[in-house]
Amino acid sequence: MSEKEDFKTILAHYVHHSKDHAEEFVEMADKARGMGETAIADAIMKGVEQTNKATELFEAALKLCE
Repeated sequence: MSEKEDFKTILAHYVHHSKDHAEEFVEMADKARGMGETAIADAIMKGVEQTNKATELFEAALKLCE
């Protein structure tokens, strides 16, 4: 397997894994909000936003590997 194929495999795994975690964090933020912990929920959602931005960049890198 070439290094480029390695990149593709790793990036694809990361993108999938990252999206799964982002969904879990959204659920966690919803629970925190339901408990009245808005500051915690807001902080988690800021992390989700940054994670989603990073995921978009990794998706762009993945497309370049094809």
